[in-house]
Amino acid sequence: METQASSQNPAPRLSREEAAAALRQVEQVQATLHATPMPMWYPATIALLSAAAPLSVLLPQPTGAVVSLASIAGIMVAMRVFFNRFGIVSRGDRRQVVVMALAGLLLVGLMAAAAVLDVRYGQAWGWGISAAVNAVAMFALTIYCRRPSRTSA
Repeated sequence: METQASSQNPAPRLSREEAAAALRQVEQVQATLHATPMPMWYPATIALLSAAAPLSVLLPQPTGAVVSLASIAGIMVAMRVFFNRFGIVSRGDRRQVVVMALAGLLLVGLMAAAAVLDVRYGQAWGWGISAAVNAVAMFALTIYCRRPSRTSA
């Protein structure tokens, strides 16, 4: 069902040349964004904040909850600053998306294993291992995603 406004003002149609020029411009902007390197502060910040989340469990309860929420908020702020600075969040090609999904599953799985070790067996060392692997995995992931996309021209 068309609205009255759309029937009165139809969208202008582009010629083939104009459409091709617009596509070339989009591809050029996309290639520029893919070639923009990620600053080194970003992987380090994400790694430190992701390591703080599992370690916050070992702190006394009100403090631990505050540290955990602060680390999550810190990751969100870092992502927002990065987005504002470069205008992009990810240069993800298909490989990067798969790697990011597997890294997320690894991190959640390690935190779940650490929780089981702590609650069921009273072994708090699992949180330290989870924090270390979180930090290394997030640093490696952001360094991997820092490289220009393989699909960019």
